Amino acid sequence: MTGSTRDAILDATLAVAGEVGLARLSMEEVASEAGVSRQTVYRYFESRQVLIERAILREEAVFIESMMAAAAAHDDLEEALAASVRTSLELAEAHPLLQRLLVEDPETLLPFLLGGRGPVISAAEPVVRELLMNRRPDIPPDRARLAAEVATRLLLSFLVARPNLELDTLAREVGRLVAGYVDA
Repeated sequence: MTGSTRDAILDATLAVAGEVGLARLSMEEVASEAGVSRQTVYRYFESRQVLIERAILREEAVFIESMMAAAAAHDDLEEALAASVRTSLELAEAHPLLQRLLVEDPETLLPFLLGGRGPVISAAEPVVRELLMNRRPDIPPDRARLAAEVATRLLLSFLVARPNLELDTLAREVGRLVAGYVDA
């Protein structure tokens, strides 16, 4: 029951955010949408900030899983990175809540996506590093860490404001750029 209550609260968080945005999201509205008391929401998530962060991280986990599956189909690092980037950008463009929040509530969303060592970068960077190290086991750990952080930040910036490039071209060029740095 614990997992289902937690998931119901996170589902409700996304639903409420879709209606009112992140800046106006309240624990009371989330509780009402989830069919639980406000106290129950606080039992699972100690603050509004933590609730929003966990909802975003759960959505990010779907992106990461899809990106890794796309990369897994390719042994070549450049091709794996390109497939991963393409998948991520496709998912972002098809995600109505993300697109709405980027347009209507960017000042609340962007710190989660791009801020310092925010939750999204902290969760995504190790996954990208693993992708790099699996295909280039001889890469020095510091170089892998930097390449993964650069790739993650670059991808997030493209999720926020995609350049006016065809998707396949953009994905291929990001793959080439990051693989080139790793192999240099």
